[in-house]
Amino acid sequence: SFKGSLMVLLTRRDFFGLLILLAAIFLSYLPTLNNGFVWDDDLWLTENHAVHSPGSLGAIWQLDYDRGSAELKSSTTQYYPLVFTSFYVENKIWGLNPAGYHVVNVILHFLNVLLVWALVRRLGIKGAWMVAAIFALHPVHVESVAWITQRRNLLSGLFYLLALWSYLRFDESGRWWRYGVAMALFFCALLSKTVTATLPFVILIVLVYRHHSNGKLPGISFKKIWPLFPMLLVGIVAGLVAANLEKGAAGTKTLALDFSFVERFLILIPSTFTFYAGKILWPFPVMFIYPRWDIEAGNWNLFLPLIGFLVVFAGTIFFWRRNQNTGPLLLMLYSAVTLAPALGLFSVYFFRYSFVAGHWQYLGSLGFIIMLTTIIGALGRKYVPAARFQVFATTISVLVLLVLGASSYRQALAYKDTESLWRDTLEKNPNAWIALNNLGRIEAQQAINTPDSALSLKLLKSSKAHFDRALKFPEAEPEALNNLANLAYLQQDYRRAAHLYQKAIGLQHNVPGTYSNLLRAMSASGQTDLAIEILDGVLKFGLVTENLTRAEVFHQLARAQAEQRLFEEASISASSALAAFPALPNIQVFYASVLMQLNRYREAMVRLQNVPTDSGEHISAQVSLARLKATCPDARLRDCPGAKAIFAELRSLLGGRPMPPAMAELDTVITNECGR
Repeated sequence: SFKGSLMVLLTRRDFFGLLILLAAIFLSYLPTLNNGFVWDDDLWLTENHAVHSPGSLGAIWQLDYDRGSAELKSSTTQYYPLVFTSFYVENKIWGLNPAGYHVVNVILHFLNVLLVWALVRRLGIKGAWMVAAIFALHPVHVESVAWITQRRNLLSGLFYLLALWSYLRFDESGRWWRYGVAMALFFCALLSKTVTATLPFVILIVLVYRHHSNGKLPGISFKKIWPLFPMLLVGIVAGLVAANLEKGAAGTKTLALDFSFVERFLILIPSTFTFYAGKILWPFPVMFIYPRWDIEAGNWNLFLPLIGFLVVFAGTIFFWRRNQNTGPLLLMLYSAVTLAPALGLFSVYFFRYSFVAGHWQYLGSLGFIIMLTTIIGALGRKYVPAARFQVFATTISVLVLLVLGASSYRQALAYKDTESLWRDTLEKNPNAWIALNNLGRIEAQQAINTPDSALSLKLLKSSKAHFDRALKFPEAEPEALNNLANLAYLQQDYRRAAHLYQKAIGLQHNVPGTYSNLLRAMSASGQTDLAIEILDGVLKFGLVTENLTRAEVFHQLARAQAEQRLFEEASISASSALAAFPALPNIQVFYASVLMQLNRYREAMVRLQNVPTDSGEHISAQVSLARLKATCPDARLRDCPGAKAIFAELRSLLGGRPMPPAMAELDTVITNECGR
């Protein structure tokens, strides 16, 4: 019926409220229309071959099983295929124009706001519009809306809220097709972000709220809740798949994040929960990287959040028993359930930087917002005369929304670009060592690009100062040393660069990029022989434990050996690299070049042909393959038609754009060797 549909929001009485929400969201997030890409957007979008490569849509949805490691493999950073599909489609429409992606994020947030309004009102909670308005403008949500990478929050939130709405309609009508819709939407939410697996528990909380009788729990029959079990099972399976995919990929197993029971359950979890509740009440300041608490300090103050949590929890129990009202208790449970994946139950890579983040509380904030608006409304009705209550409520609402909207607008400005984001972070959190390292790298790159020598020198000094500050933090020391080494290399102090790279490797063995940097510096300083000894020693003494890093060390050893024209040894090292981690196209291409030096042309062709089409090395591999087919000294393997076919395919990929130098050179080679 019309009454039971989402279109209830578009009745004449509410249309004005909808327009206010739309205008408020547009104004608050207006800066995002001029914002660019920031941290991690390259990994998720701008440099993601699964998004850009022709015909890669199937790869986005594909899951492979590696029998050797007993792990699932995905072509994307995380298996969120609906998120990457949205990026894929948008990339076909507006390419890498960031404005398009930002507009879609704002639209998704607006849709989520409408769903919040509809759901809260359907549950009979007073102040539904105000809840939606606070959810729309609260600055803790800027990170989810202004950061393109957090499309996963917005898209999963949309399906999550729609699934909740559909299940409530199923609960009211008993029509199973509505249950099927809810299950399908839940599945879509999981394919956008796995933490939405909490939905069955949230539905249970909402059903208890709807069906409780005189404040008694649970007050709900098994008939009402058994349809949740299939959803729970789907959520568990999705969680296990995500855990298998991310095992080792995010690096948590290499971090010292093994907290004791006291640290995790009596300090960390209560601290994160009270932090998120406090940020809804007082969101100032909002920042990209919050200070990381030292939960191992042994200070009794660390237990204050636990005490506060227990007091509030006891208060909700008392309120329930005294007033026969389960609302505050269930709202607290809702927040705990939706925030559970971010409270510290499981260690995640981001814990290196901070135990809390704004984008982790997008849906979890709703419980706190509803509780806050309900309490303020109840106090107003109790202490403000009825004749003045409307004026009081309107005044408070306008002031609160103006402050929240202005704060969101200001925070959205910080996401203009990566440099702005890190500068804003350091202004609010000077000890954010990740910001120090990343801002230093940005300034070093700017020093390279600027033609002004005085400005270049100033930027290099500022860059070094940031790296030196980062050295003070043990977690940042390996990365800071690597960055200082890069700076020394940039200034052509190759021996100092090599020394700093070795220090970085001594502190942290499992960082692949450092080994390539070390070889580069030692080669430039005429120490290739020493580089071979160091890399060989790293492997012999078993200092590297992760397969990806072992592959990189073997790769760099092979390069050093090839540089010394030790091609047989280089062939063995390159083969060992691929044995350690087969899915590295750059090593495939290098291995092929070594095989060609050994006159093993057939094997080289096979290696080049096996480079995946969706990898960044595909074009260079095809160029090398075409050249080899056209010029192969072994007449039996020379294949001019094959070389011309590869070249024609490469030309078609350019779409009329000018040929890069490598292809122009290939064109000349094919013409000379094979004719037109």
